[in-house]
Amino acid sequence: MNYSNNQIDGGTRSLGRARPAGERKMQVIGFLTTFALHATIVGGIIYGAYATPEEDAVDAPVMMEFQNVELLALGEKKPPNQLPRVANPAPPEVKEKSVNLAKPAEEPPPKVEEKQPEAKPQKQESRRNKLLDDLQELNNPNRPTNDEVPEGSADGVASGTVSDAAMANMMNTYQVRLLEALGKYWRVPSTLTHEEINALAGKVAVYVRLSEGGHIVSFRFTTKSDNAQFDASIERLLRRFEVSGGRKLPMPEAPEVRDAVLRQGLNLRNWKAVTGK
Repeated sequence: MNYSNNQIDGGTRSLGRARPAGERKMQVIGFLTTFALHATIVGGIIYGAYATPEEDAVDAPVMMEFQNVELLALGEKKPPNQLPRVANPAPPEVKEKSVNLAKPAEEPPPKVEEKQPEAKPQKQESRRNKLLDDLQELNNPNRPTNDEVPEGSADGVASGTVSDAAMANMMNTYQVRLLEALGKYWRVPSTLTHEEINALAGKVAVYVRLSEGGHIVSFRFTTKSDNAQFDASIERLLRRFEVSGGRKLPMPEAPEVRDAVLRQGLNLRNWKAVTGK
């Protein structure tokens, strides 16, 4: 037992002797690593403390400062109570009066226009005599006259071809034809009696403007019937002959009547012909 214990103690001691050599090696390596790390940190701090201001001083541009300095004027020093000097320029040089003795150039004598003899007013005399002769012809009682008044209008022109009566007759004929075309599509309110419709139709007057194609361009009531239903039925009827409604009205065949209708329009009055009452 003692022998074995001694062997064990001997082995333990041998192991104890080998372990301090490895630990020392590791301690030396750790110490060197720690020293190098701390040296690097301390060196960086020292370098930053001393090297950075120099770099900033080199990189920073040098700012030049200027001050407003008034320069002294060159001259003599004057006493403080001396008045300022006023400039007194010399007067201008006066030239002596000179007389121009040169002989002026002679001007050419003015031209005298020769008066031509006045021509005798023969043309004026002949025109005057002709005018007097014409006036005497007007006062001649033996001159043949035409007392017949031509048929026409007081607002017409001398070259007109249609008389007022003939135009009125053709306009009335076209108006009847127009009302007949309208009556085919007119729906009179059924709530009105024949007597009421007859009375209302005699009051209504509508001014209508037509296009060359037969469409109603515009219309307005010049006289209403005082019955809203009756007037509304006429308004619906006329809108059916507008461009949007699609229906057309017949146009007059005579060119004079056609031009008058397109230029002046129509005032439709005789609505009784439409109702047939």
